[in-house]
Amino acid sequence: MPSADGVKCVVWDLDGTLWDGVALERADSGLPEVRPDMLAAVDTLAGHGVLSSIASRSAPEVLERVTRDPRLASRFLAPQISWQDKSHALRAIAAELGVAVGSLLLVDDSPYERAEVEALLPGARTAAPQDVPALLDALAGRPVTPEARARAGLYRTEEARRRAAERFEGGREEFLRWCGMRMEAGAAGGAELPRALELAERTHRLNSSGLDRERVRALVERGGHRLFTARMTDRFGDYGIIGMALVRPGPAEWSVPLLALSCRIAGRGASVAFLRRLMEQARSAGADTFALDLRPTEANTELRLLFRQTGLRAGPDGGGPAPSTVTLSRTLHGDLPPLARLVAGASAADWNDPMTEDTLRGRRIRVEREIRGMLADATRTERARVERLPSDTKLFGPEISLSSLGGVTLLAAITDRYGVDVAAQDLGLDCLESISTLVDFVVWHLAISPGSGL
Repeated sequence: MPSADGVKCVVWDLDGTLWDGVALERADSGLPEVRPDMLAAVDTLAGHGVLSSIASRSAPEVLERVTRDPRLASRFLAPQISWQDKSHALRAIAAELGVAVGSLLLVDDSPYERAEVEALLPGARTAAPQDVPALLDALAGRPVTPEARARAGLYRTEEARRRAAERFEGGREEFLRWCGMRMEAGAAGGAELPRALELAERTHRLNSSGLDRERVRALVERGGHRLFTARMTDRFGDYGIIGMALVRPGPAEWSVPLLALSCRIAGRGASVAFLRRLMEQARSAGADTFALDLRPTEANTELRLLFRQTGLRAGPDGGGPAPSTVTLSRTLHGDLPPLARLVAGASAADWNDPMTEDTLRGRRIRVEREIRGMLADATRTERARVERLPSDTKLFGPEISLSSLGGVTLLAAITDRYGVDVAAQDLGLDCLESISTLVDFVVWHLAISPGSGL
């Protein structure tokens, strides 16, 4: 039985797993009787904050039957029923729920299907139906927060938001204003500690340093550190506690060993609002500097973009408290980061083919033209407007207002087009200062890469 640590969603096969028999072989248009022990397992998992979904290789009509069945429709999120491979279904589930593929666990009676997922989705876990009791035993006794117990409902509320956004006549920013989002942030009470520890353990995409929950607990209990949390609501309901920060307040500097936020609030301005609130608290307490520990990973590029956006920069030595971390900081004098607006190609091999523009100047012109187009797409701005901007225009300034989600989109487009992984090569993301600095960075890496023709 694989480890249950980090599992956010259990994905269930249908025929031979959730029920005995094959749905399509029934003479009527109903479904086989669901195994009571499996249905009870789904409910137990939900009580521990673990979601459930479905991945079944069957006809689409079975999906219609499942969604019409109240017992199933109320328990399973983002079900995938088609003739495509299970690995494809798990990718779709992860994308729809906004979680990493590595946080999924497939329960399937077929050794072939389990092997296919393990081969094509490294990190995803699988189990046979007879392993389910061991999975439940592994979760027994673990602390459960109110947010965990309500997690399935929170995701259904999120689905209602998505449907409303699709029907909304207006832009993304207008829709988010219409949602009426409100945040409350401040020092955490004792009852909020379990949720703060849960965020430290479960988050990866919006987690600054990966400090584990026991280390966080120990630092809080030892003294000298404070916990801050953020809660958010909108017209659809209560998000619950969506952010936590472990803060070491000092007379001259407030340091943040860990900032962790729920991925459910990505792209909504909540991350910037929480950071700004912490900076305001630090400045009110008399501190001159705000610092934060960052352990750059492939998963937290979006958060690194956010830090860049809010003026946090690495010092001259770039060193942090651990070998794999860097310390970012900024002064608290002057303007704090503005509250974010509530916004929520070819291959690299093609680039290395001989070019008609065979000079460095010609290549730079071409790269800048293409990156301006990517920037327009990432920020949903008219291309003609971006093309008119001066080369020294700040990417996080008012003319462009690149968001963290837009930055992730931009960096992914650059990697796909040129094979240059900006986030991996520039840990502090200093090259995102302006259009010109980003173009220079990409051109330089193309010039030193094998096969670039320069």
